[in-house]
Amino acid sequence: MWNKLLLPVLFLISGINIAFSQEFLGRTHTEIKRFLEDNRANVLHCIKTVDTLRLVYSEEDERNRRFEVEYSFFFTKDTCRQYEKKVPSHEYYANQIKDNVSLKNAEGSGNMLEIDGETLYSVYRFEKYVLLLQLENNKLILSYQFL
Repeated sequence: MWNKLLLPVLFLISGINIAFSQEFLGRTHTEIKRFLEDNRANVLHCIKTVDTLRLVYSEEDERNRRFEVEYSFFFTKDTCRQYEKKVPSHEYYANQIKDNVSLKNAEGSGNMLEIDGETLYSVYRFEKYVLLLQLENNKLILSYQFL
C-alpha cells in the first residue's frame, strides 16, 4: 500500500510528470533552463534562440516505459507565454490529460479526438490558460497558452 502512495510523490519530486498539469507558463527562460540542467540526462536534443527553446526530452511513466517528447517554448520579455508538447498518441497521455482536466474542473469544447481508445475534446479552458489538442502524424500536440 505504501508503494502506491509513495510512487506518485516520487514522480512529482523527480519531475517525470512535468507537463500534465501546466508547469511552464509564466516561467522565465532561466527557470526553464535550470529545470533542464537539473534533468539533463533526459534531454536528448536542444536548440535555443532568443525567443524560443526547442528540445527533445525522454519521459518515463509509472510502468518504466520511455517516451520521446518534443517541447517548444515561446518567450515574450523572457517569460514563457506559450509552449507546445508533442507526445505519442498513447492512452497514457490521454489519461493524464483527463485526470488533470477532472482535477482542475476544466471546460472541454471543440472537436472530439480519439486517442488510443480514449476520447478527448480539442480545447480545454482552465482558470488562467487554455490547452489546445490536435493529432498530427500519430502525435498528440498539446499547446498551452495564457488566456
